Amino acid sequence: MSQDVITYNQKTVIALNEEQVEILYSDENLSYIIKFLRAGPRTVKELEKDFTKKGVKKSDKSIYRYLKHLIEVGMVAKAGKRITSKDAGELQSETIYIRTAKIFLTGNLRKKMGSLEEKDAEMFYDTIYSLLAGKFKDKMKSDKGVEKLINTLETRKFELILDIFGNANEESLEKINKLNWGLIDYLIEYIGWLALSLEHDVVNEIEDCCSK
Repeated sequence: MSQDVITYNQKTVIALNEEQVEILYSDENLSYIIKFLRAGPRTVKELEKDFTKKGVKKSDKSIYRYLKHLIEVGMVAKAGKRITSKDAGELQSETIYIRTAKIFLTGNLRKKMGSLEEKDAEMFYDTIYSLLAGKFKDKMKSDKGVEKLINTLETRKFELILDIFGNANEESLEKINKLNWGLIDYLIEYIGWLALSLEHDVVNEIEDCCSK
C-alpha cells in the first residue's frame, strides 16, 4: 500500500521564458520527462518505465540527471515522498517529482515564426493575405500589415491566456484537473482565441494593420 505525501504547491500555469523553451526543445529526453509528468507526481522508477514504454532504455542515473537539469531551470520540483508499506510494518520512502505547473505556455507559434527564413516568411504572409483578401476584400486592402497583425493578435492572445488561467477560480481549477492533457492543449488554444474575440475588436485590428 502506497501513499503520496505532497509538499510542493504546484501552480496552474507558468509562461516559460525563452531560455526555458530553448532547453526544453534542445533535448527530447527533457521533453519526455515533462510529458510523463503530465500524469501527475512520479518516481524515478516510474519515469524509467515510461521511457521503456516509449521504446527508449534509460538508466536511473540518466533520469536523475534530466530531473536535476529541469529542477535547475524551474520546470520540475520535488513534490514530496511516496510512502510504501512493506511486510512486518516496514516503510519505504521514495522521492516523487512534479511539474512546477500543470500548464506550461511556450509561445511556440511565435518562436517558430521567428525562426523562418526571410523568403519563407514573405511567402507565408503573402499566402495568408491572398486567402483572406479573397473573402474580405473590403478589410484586407494591403498585404503590408499581415505580419504585424499576426504578431499583435498572437501577443494579445498569449497575455489573455496568462490572465485567464492565473485568475481562475476553484471551480474552474477543479474542472481543469478532470481534463486529460490532450484536452488541456485544446483548451489553451481555444480559450485564447475566444478570449481574444471577446476582449478585442479584431476587425479594427485588421483594418489598422491591413487597410493601407
